[in-house]
Amino acid sequence: MLDGEIHLAEVLYFTCLAVADGLDEDGEQIFHWQAMALVMMYSYPDHDLLELSFHAVNVKSITDVIGMVPHQPNLPSGVTEDRYFLVEKPGLNIATFEVAYKGAGEDDKAQDNEY
Repeated sequence: MLDGEIHLAEVLYFTCLAVADGLDEDGEQIFHWQAMALVMMYSYPDHDLLELSFHAVNVKSITDVIGMVPHQPNLPSGVTEDRYFLVEKPGLNIATFEVAYKGAGEDDKAQDNEY
């Protein structure tokens, strides 16, 4: 979801970016970590927004996962066309929804909520 609208996009990779929060009392820049995903849009958002965002979206704005599977049908005319079909939530039947951390436990859970 981007600006309240659902868009289809391919997630190329995930990363965390340092985002400026302002200055502390000593005039030093304060940052926080923001989880982001670099995506390739299947339908394009506003051109200005696309340029400003460098195709990056907040990970929390991703509501579903799809797959765009290549398909090359041979038409009765003998022509082969390059097409794609959409698969919703590929791999969901084998997905794990939790990551087990080794360590302090509560500190790890608190860190998960930061993103």
